[in-house]
Formats: sequence, structure tokens, C-alpha cells
Amino acid sequence: HEVTNHLHQSGCAVVLLSLGSKGSFISITSDENRLAQIIAKNNYWKAGSNIHIPAFAIPEGRKINTNGAGDALFAGFCWAASSIEKLTLEQAGNFASLVARQRCDS
Repeated sequence: HEVTNHLHQSGCAVVLLSLGSKGSFISITSDENRLAQIIAKNNYWKAGSNIHIPAFAIPEGRKINTNGAGDALFAGFCWAASSIEKLTLEQAGNFASLVARQRCDS
């Protein structure tokens, strides 16, 4: 992704992009020193990693309110990244996606 490369070059170590109903994309900087400065405790996240997290489905016919879903995604990811549990990048992304889905279902 061109956007993630630009953000990494600007100093962002971790980039989370919401893709709406298509899920999200998470990118980790390839700069191991930069990554170690912010998530030293999480040795499951490898420099240069990229992952697409699919969105959790919402049953057909249900009225969907997506207002705040991106905020919920970000909040869920921040919680997962700072959790005392050492979650993999995929686990953190799936947790964030589930939080966003719950917001859409409320």
C-alpha cells in the first residue's frame, strides 16, 4: 500500500487502515529499531508484517449504523496492542474488527 509506505516513512511504526465492509489492513514498519521503541513487550509483532483482517459479517436485512465504527476499530486495536496478553498481530486485528462489528450492531 502506497499510503502505509508514506506513513511509515513519516515515522509511524504501526498503521491501521479501516476498509469499511472489507475489513482492515495493518502494516508494521520494517524498521526494527523504530518498532522496538514502541512495542518492545510484544515480540509477536515482526517488522515488515502486513495483514488484511476481514470484517465480521452482519446478518442480512439488519439495519446497520456504522457511525463510530472506525473509532471502535481503533480503540479495540489500541486495547489489544497494550494488553498484558501477548496477542499476535492477527489476534489484535480480529479483536479490533469484532469491537467495530459490535458498534455496527448496536
